[in-house]
Amino acid sequence: GFLEADAVTASYSRTSGETVLGTYSISAVLSPTSVLSNYNITYNTALFTISKKTASVTPYVSSKYCGQNDPLLFTGNLAGFIGSDNVTAVYNRTAGEITGEIYTISALLSPSSVLTNYDIDYNTALFTINNVSIDASASNAPVALGTTATLSAVIAPKVAGVSVSFYLDTMLKGTSFTNDLGIATLEVTGLQTEVYQVKATAGNGCADSSAYLAIYDPNGGFVTGGGWIMSPVGAYVLDGNLTGKANFGFVAKYKKGSTQVDGNTEFQFNAGNLNFKSTSHTGMSLVIAGAQAIYKGQGTINGAAGYSFMVSAIDGDKKSTGVTDKFRIKIWNTLNGVIVYDNQTGAADNADATTAIGGGSIVIHEVKKNGAAKVVIVEKTPEIVPFAITAYPNPSAQYFIIDIKGGTSEKTEVIVYDILGRMVKHIQNSDSKEIKFGEELSSGSYIAIINQGIQQKTVRLIKQ
Repeated sequence: GFLEADAVTASYSRTSGETVLGTYSISAVLSPTSVLSNYNITYNTALFTISKKTASVTPYVSSKYCGQNDPLLFTGNLAGFIGSDNVTAVYNRTAGEITGEIYTISALLSPSSVLTNYDIDYNTALFTINNVSIDASASNAPVALGTTATLSAVIAPKVAGVSVSFYLDTMLKGTSFTNDLGIATLEVTGLQTEVYQVKATAGNGCADSSAYLAIYDPNGGFVTGGGWIMSPVGAYVLDGNLTGKANFGFVAKYKKGSTQVDGNTEFQFNAGNLNFKSTSHTGMSLVIAGAQAIYKGQGTINGAAGYSFMVSAIDGDKKSTGVTDKFRIKIWNTLNGVIVYDNQTGAADNADATTAIGGGSIVIHEVKKNGAAKVVIVEKTPEIVPFAITAYPNPSAQYFIIDIKGGTSEKTEVIVYDILGRMVKHIQNSDSKEIKFGEELSSGSYIAIINQGIQQKTVRLIKQ
């Protein structure tokens, strides 16, 4: 409505204030004042609104493998904030360490004094805990008595920084972290002769794996045994209902000056047509700890190769209370690990044998200082006169000598049986305190029963 010739102009301004969502008015000042009196002017106003500024925070997706520590710093992106407000973010995730669970990363912004000026979109991101597997089989390597044992496990995938806890027979020995190859190790000293169950656990139970560590003493004696057990139901996997008598015979010892195990192991379960013969014994596998002896090896079933075995035996005479000798044998397919026979199904490999022998004997021989091993058998049953038998050399490549100490003036009878229970030698009414025999016997395991009056002794003999 203003005449062009009056050249009226306006200068606009608003009422002062900086409150977000506050209402302010915009008004005008006209000029030149010299012409304004010529007009009936309506001075209108307009609203000026201060709105919240749109902004957002977006964390970046992150992950780790189960058992690893969280990343030292989570990061993300800030958008829409005015630089002078100096808005910063601290990122964190929901707590938890379970593989497969859903965790989120969120942000906490500051300073709080400026945040009310923004309409902020608080985004979240996924934090994933990836699964791992663990293999402790590297801890199976036997270790000589008095040396350091290195427990070892490998994580798949092969990533660094995964915590691995090592246990020996359920006792925690320590925790270490995987290297760039996914391998965690822990050195342990002071272990006694024994077969220990090793359990390696990744993280807080992410995954675990077991192995068996043998601490062996190559100068710690040897073990011999022969006789029979009553095979229990379920022992023979191909037909779990089969039971019956099963014969066994074995000798296991370290070769002189070597960690190689020498000997022979045979097991026959006629009801299942199972005839097992050892072909070799696993080096460093023979462990003798008190009354228990354990060793491993390879062999054949009915002449067919490709099988592995483990023998666990208890010499009852070495128990403090005196118990019956006990025997366990576990046989499996070397290629696929499928068990063929185990008369203690489901038991750990280092568990004590529990199947009592029905006949024969198991003897753990102690090595004397001069290197000669002798078997001294003293019966636990009450005797009228002390009666002791020493059998030597045993094992022998030529002959055996039965040395009788004590006893009575009655004549002595010696009856010798082979592993199948057949009598192969009968010496009647010997008046000698030393009885020499065995040159004609073939290699193998034998049981000798020595009778003197009402007294009787049994000794295991090994002919090489």
